[in-house]
Amino acid sequence: MHDFSRRDLSRLAGIGLGAGLLGGASLVNAAKRSPARSGLALDHIVWAVPDLDAAVRQITDLTGIAPVSGGKAPGREQPHNALLSFGGGSYFEIFSPARAGGGGRWGEAIADGKSRIVSYALRATDRFEKLRTAIAANGLGFTGPRAMGRVRPDGGAVNWELLNVTGTPFDDALPFFIDWLGSRPHPSESSPKGATIASFVVAHPQADQLADVFRGLGIDTPVVRAARHAIHLQLNTPAGKVWLT
Repeated sequence: MHDFSRRDLSRLAGIGLGAGLLGGASLVNAAKRSPARSGLALDHIVWAVPDLDAAVRQITDLTGIAPVSGGKAPGREQPHNALLSFGGGSYFEIFSPARAGGGGRWGEAIADGKSRIVSYALRATDRFEKLRTAIAANGLGFTGPRAMGRVRPDGGAVNWELLNVTGTPFDDALPFFIDWLGSRPHPSESSPKGATIASFVVAHPQADQLADVFRGLGIDTPVVRAARHAIHLQLNTPAGKVWLT
């Protein structure tokens, strides 16, 4: 288990950018992502932002790739997200809580005006059957599945279901789970390409205990010990290395 020092975390705090991004530097021994067990795989990483248009410009400047709108949710007049692909079935979502209809936990996470990675989704393709078996075996609970959808800019529709695990002391540090119900194209296929994941880790003060929960649910996301919970991502991009947290 790798410990993140205060110096490490300060390098990932968005100092000088005010939006939770750093370019260039990398952390020593940051584990590379691997596909999860139990039929789960990384689907997307969510970066919550106070201003969607400004965030799109910032990501474009930092990566050399311009994210595109994911479309509109039912009843919404404006798109609430923008996407870019990591390839391999996963993608990056720039998410505006304000445009999505309210604050919620992700809105609260950026109440200080700084953008942050607030969560990530693991993909299932069996309507969560294996995951629900693991949840029950570990004495945990869940909420969902919840049906959701949106209309893409080209007029096509995508639909999916979401599920959240409950009943742990680490609910805020757990990913959420998605099944696209066969909808195509997947956002990783239809969003701009060129960025790839170099490393992706979850930091938490109780890293050992959180890792135990991950193992019980078949989640392979690397966990590191740090003074506070955060999600750290390093990207390879046409403009060079970029850190997001």
